[in-house]
Amino acid sequence: MTAGDPTVGIPPATVVEPGSVADLASVLQAMAPLDPASVLFVTAAATALVGAVVAAIAYRGYRRNDSESMGFLALGIVCFAVAPFLLTYGVGPVAALSDAETLLSVLCANIAGLLAVLHSLDGV
Repeated sequence: MTAGDPTVGIPPATVVEPGSVADLASVLQAMAPLDPASVLFVTAAATALVGAVVAAIAYRGYRRNDSESMGFLALGIVCFAVAPFLLTYGVGPVAALSDAETLLSVLCANIAGLLAVLHSLDGV
């Protein structure tokens, strides 16, 4: 290996020759020291946290202006940003839901959230 070699610093087990088929899982595992489940949890938690902040701002607008639209917007944001995290990592394990039941509950929360946002924007 030379200084201009792109494989410098990569363990020999993970070097892939151009045009060869390699075990992609082992390459990705060597490149990503984090557990995918942990990354998923942190990402979902961050989404729920940011969603809760945005929903709180919308709810404050609802309270300040007595605006029904802002109330439905806050509800919609909670349904599609916060509820999936709570359903997946809270209710699902506690209630021993299957993966399909958990996914169905998350999809129902998403639909409810989108309907609430639609109502807030269109007043249907």
